Amino acid sequence: MYRAVIVAVLMLFVGSSWGCSIATVHTPDSRDMACTTDNLAPAIDSVMALNSAAGAITLGASSEDTVQTSALGAVVVGGVYAYSAYTGFRDTSKCREHIHTEFDNIRESREVVEEPDSPERSTEIDR
Repeated sequence: MYRAVIVAVLMLFVGSSWGCSIATVHTPDSRDMACTTDNLAPAIDSVMALNSAAGAITLGASSEDTVQTSALGAVVVGGVYAYSAYTGFRDTSKCREHIHTEFDNIRESREVVEEPDSPERSTEIDR
């Protein structure tokens, strides 16, 4: 019984911060380049998913019904973290790709094609 209470308290603590990536990672918008490029939230979610998986394996080895129920809860919590990590890494990758593409478009639009033997250009250089 004591172990089940500890597991329940730990799951409440872990569950209170579900899915950092779902809450904090912003995807690119076609009108705005403001999106999340940092992988900190998905990395935290990955660690929490692995922690939940380890807890589920440890708790699943017990023969007590209440502890096995807690193990099932740890699997569910781990699944939420794993999904949040997946979407977070996917969205930050999309953001970096979006920004890279937008900067390439801006760079291409600003390039000026100059004629190499232009008289105006040669007079500017000679001055």
